[in-house]
Amino acid sequence: MIKKYIKISGVCFFILTSSLTYSEDKIRFSMVAGNENQCSLFLLELNSIWGGPRPSSKLKKIRATWKDGGIKLPNNITRNPMYYDFNNDGKTDAVFKYDGGGSYLKGTILSVLYNTEKYPDDTSSISISDLTIFPCQFDKKVPEPSSCPPASQKADSAGINVLLSGHEVFFRGRYTDMTPLKYKQESYLLLRSLSDGVSAAVIKPKGVTNFETTCIFGR
Repeated sequence: MIKKYIKISGVCFFILTSSLTYSEDKIRFSMVAGNENQCSLFLLELNSIWGGPRPSSKLKKIRATWKDGGIKLPNNITRNPMYYDFNNDGKTDAVFKYDGGGSYLKGTILSVLYNTEKYPDDTSSISISDLTIFPCQFDKKVPEPSSCPPASQKADSAGINVLLSGHEVFFRGRYTDMTPLKYKQESYLLLRSLSDGVSAAVIKPKGVTNFETTCIFGR
């Protein structure tokens, strides 16, 4: 804190004000590992959450797409998907986002229906076995989506283990915020830990449940 005073009619009044520099240093993330040119763009996006500089226009946030009818899904999964190539295989996927289910589930759940061309009828009913649920299924110990929150609590300790340049961070699935982003036509996920508050990373999904770590951030 910084102590200042003002003088009114010969009387001094002391005022306590916050140091902006100290506050900004406390909330800003910095890069721990990754390619500086690429990761600096993701870092701008990450720090903009707390009122930092505007994110780079080179990154594109992926939004939900509204369609008449919509794909019918199991309970607790939103019906308004993001249609894009989630795992960078050249095919369009439907990605359903579920956010903030209370104290048990504070983070983001992404339920992915791979290759929507296999489901030409948007009103067809989809079972949970047709989905891949993240971040839960980024954990190799969880083979089935039916074990994942919000459908089940069997795998509530599952998470994402990221490793890059000797740095390793574990993101607990139920307490990880995930933001889908596009950069140079490739898809990424910006991860932010809601449990420790000091960890963040960028991963690039590949295959069905695999990923590459692109950046690690800390504060």
